[in-house]
Amino acid sequence: MNEAYLRQILIELKVLNNRRSLPAAYFLWLFFSPISGHRWYLKKRVTAGVQMGILYGSFLGYQVFSYVYPIALSSLVLAIPLLIWAFWMLYDGLALPKLVAQHASELRERYEARFPRVPHG
Repeated sequence: MNEAYLRQILIELKVLNNRRSLPAAYFLWLFFSPISGHRWYLKKRVTAGVQMGILYGSFLGYQVFSYVYPIALSSLVLAIPLLIWAFWMLYDGLALPKLVAQHASELRERYEARFPRVPHG
C-alpha cells in the first residue's frame, strides 16, 4: 500500500470517529430547540447564539414594551421575532442532514490539513 492511500484511510477513520450523528441532531432539534441544542452540537456557535438571542430577546422586548406601549405594539414585538425563530427552526429541521454532512466535510478538511500529503520521490 502506498502512503497516500494510508493517509486517506487515516483521515476517513478520524472523520468517522468524530463526526456528528443525524439521529442525535434530530433529538436535540426536537427537544432542545429553545436553546438551539442541535446547532451547539454541530459546532455552529454563532448561529446558535443568534437563534437564542432572537427567541429570548423577543420575550425580553415584550416585557419591556408591555409597560411602555399599548398591548398591540408589544404583541408585535413578541410575534415578529417568534415567527422568524419558528421558521428558522423549521428550516433547521429540514436542513439537518445537510448540516451534519457539512460538519463532516469540515472535519475532513481539518484532518487533511493536519496530515499533509507525502511528496513522491
